[in-house]
Amino acid sequence: MTQEDTDGQRLGIVVSGSLNKGIEVRLDSSASVEDMAVGRYVTIEGNKRRFFGMITDVSLGGDRPEAYSDSTRRF
Repeated sequence: MTQEDTDGQRLGIVVSGSLNKGIEVRLDSSASVEDMAVGRYVTIEGNKRRFFGMITDVSLGGDRPEAYSDSTRRF
């Protein structure tokens, strides 16, 4: 499944989801987290169906938690 915004631009791929917690999407490298706004409408393209949704939360994560685990480090 892939997620697209209402303009048809691909944003990322669905990595997990549930009815209670919603869908988790990993952004493509071409999509900017700065463009993701709560309240933005999106469509999710499945194999058989298209789902309509809204961004309700944005979070930052990574594959290597040790890379950002030092909370005292400033940039």
